[in-house]
Amino acid sequence: MLPANFNHLYYFYRVAVHQSVSKASKELLIAQSALSTQLKQLEESMEVTLFNRTKGGMVLTDKGQVVFKYAQQMFESYDDMKRAMALAEREVKGPLSIGSVNSIGIYLLPEILTEFHRTFPDVQIHLEMQSSSEVIELLQENHIEVALIAWNRKYPQLASSFIMQNSLMLVGHPKNPLTRKRGVKPEDLSDQKFIGYEAGTPTRMMIDSAFKNLGMSLSYVLESTNIATIKHLAIEGMGLAFLPEIAVELELKEKTLRPVAIEGISLERPITLYWKERRSLTRPAEEFIRFTLARAGVSATP
Repeated sequence: MLPANFNHLYYFYRVAVHQSVSKASKELLIAQSALSTQLKQLEESMEVTLFNRTKGGMVLTDKGQVVFKYAQQMFESYDDMKRAMALAEREVKGPLSIGSVNSIGIYLLPEILTEFHRTFPDVQIHLEMQSSSEVIELLQENHIEVALIAWNRKYPQLASSFIMQNSLMLVGHPKNPLTRKRGVKPEDLSDQKFIGYEAGTPTRMMIDSAFKNLGMSLSYVLESTNIATIKHLAIEGMGLAFLPEIAVELELKEKTLRPVAIEGISLERPITLYWKERRSLTRPAEEFIRFTLARAGVSATP
């Protein structure tokens, strides 16, 4: 007994629709003899006679009518599936999971996500806010599809693209004497109190390393993982703080914080977009990557 396959059933279906082997063979671009052989194999595999061959054409038997009913449902569903797949290629809708850190999630992503939502209103966005290492872990374990964080390291199986450079600024309360100087030497900071990021975080390590190279260490009166907390404590005058430029634009404009220009020290944090290199991304994720890169003037695509 020969097993039936998808082609056998489809050939049967088209012959039944046309009620003719010759007409079906022209549509299917297959020789009549080969098509007749396929029909015979299907009948042998099912151990039934599907057609009565008459001068008027191919007429379905009672059992042939049953097979045709299910074949018709199958191939109409298959056509529906192809149309739905084609539509999915054009439509951008469904969930999108993004991971980020506080500084970007609070001060940069809202503008990006608002513009993205205007372009793709049917995408439901979930934003996960964690530390940089935790966000990368979420991405590697497929809990999120895209990560936007403030460093630029390479990871196995992750693709990445630099988005922008974000400077860290030293800021303080307007009454702090250092905010009134045009230039501050690093040693002028030795008696200052600082509000800092938690020890071990990438930003804290970058700051401490820069001053360690100068033979200095900063005096921290408070440490936090929350950038908004650090900023508001600086506004209250608890101490100086290194904050991303994007996080203090409004405060500098309103003069609730003032910059402290340090001679010879420049602290830059690259903002990088990450995604799984070999993961099949959803359409919302693909479009978010394209959208973000285009917005940043980067030509790379996922």
